Amino acid sequence: GTADEEREDRSVKGLDLTETGTIDSAAVATGAELYAYSGFTASDYLSRSATYQYGAFDFGTGDFSIMFWVKSAATGSYEDYAARGDASVEAGDWLVQKHTNEKLGFYRSSGSGWIATKESTGTVGTSWMQVVAVRRSGVFNWYFNGEFDSSVADTSSYTPAGGSALVIGRRLDNASPAANASLSLLRISATAPTPQQIKEIYEAEKPLFAANAKCLLQSTSASLPNVVHDLSYDKSTDLLSVSQYVLTDNAE
Repeated sequence: GTADEEREDRSVKGLDLTETGTIDSAAVATGAELYAYSGFTASDYLSRSATYQYGAFDFGTGDFSIMFWVKSAATGSYEDYAARGDASVEAGDWLVQKHTNEKLGFYRSSGSGWIATKESTGTVGTSWMQVVAVRRSGVFNWYFNGEFDSSVADTSSYTPAGGSALVIGRRLDNASPAANASLSLLRISATAPTPQQIKEIYEAEKPLFAANAKCLLQSTSASLPNVVHDLSYDKSTDLLSVSQYVLTDNAE
């Protein structure tokens, strides 16, 4: 990666984040190409101003999902992983928080305080794990490592009237940063993947967290570093081959 690459939004919306302070980055395993981000403090975090969100995080009463990989030391402390909310929170803001029992909690602001939606049954540990918080058809669900964890009915609106910032690694109304967590592959969507899709995403991404795992295109072209010209899937080996070369036939 390049300097400040952790701030880039790779989705079609291109809503890049702002880096406040300095965020640490390191490979998720020895020799791996996938990176994770850590070093979150009250002064070091990533954020996106509400001014430029174009409603991207206004879920209303509809479906949404917040997906990421995480590992964290068992510190018995509250740590805020991701939140939507300014220094003064309003109704419709949300929060993903690690509790003192190492379980995860999802919260919604009522405008006068944070109301717990659902605490997970599973816990965050020192090994990499996939976490998905998803609301599907009026039901909020936790998934850990591709498997269903727990759920609760939830039909609340998640569209703050005044708009709010998105913050990764802390929340702006309280200094409880994710000081002991490493985060990777964080995605937020106004859609809800199915249980089967969550399982398949987990199985596809799990190998990226192994030592020496490769996931980047190895182009040597300075002008076209990310162009893919061909894909080939081998069912017998379950391998996807990606080609950046153009084959030409010069026969006359």
